[in-house]
Amino acid sequence: MAAAAFERRVLRRAAEHHYLRVRLELPDGGARPNAAQFKQLVVTALRELHGEVGAALPVDVLTYEEKTLSAILRVISSGLVKLWSALTLLGFYQNRRCAFRVLQEIRFPAPLYVGEEVTAAAEVKRLKGSVAHISVSCQVRESGKTVMEGMVKVMVPES
Repeated sequence: MAAAAFERRVLRRAAEHHYLRVRLELPDGGARPNAAQFKQLVVTALRELHGEVGAALPVDVLTYEEKTLSAILRVISSGLVKLWSALTLLGFYQNRRCAFRVLQEIRFPAPLYVGEEVTAAAEVKRLKGSVAHISVSCQVRESGKTVMEGMVKVMVPES
């Protein structure tokens, strides 16, 4: 009897996630969605643009603040474009106009271990009115590996 042969494949970055900080804008006020309704709105946006396959995309609402209508979403990297496009194109919530704004997009391409020292970097890429678009990253000093990178938007104080 022949021995069974096993092959192990390790895909680099296969389980990588992206994190989005988003805000729902409801210009005409009214009732604000609770956490469950917010998650359903995200799923609805995916379904409307990408069908049932899009609605099945694993998206986690890690935090949600009903007061500010802002949330941190986690999505597998292969689903980032689908999620971002679905949120961008969603125009209504309960028959009222709405819009999603993506405030931050961060990814963690490599793990950070206890004892490793990191260097953080930030570079203003664009200044549009009072909003600065900033590229951010963190790298381990010794190895140079990038453990965090992304884009953030911040309000610049008026001088």
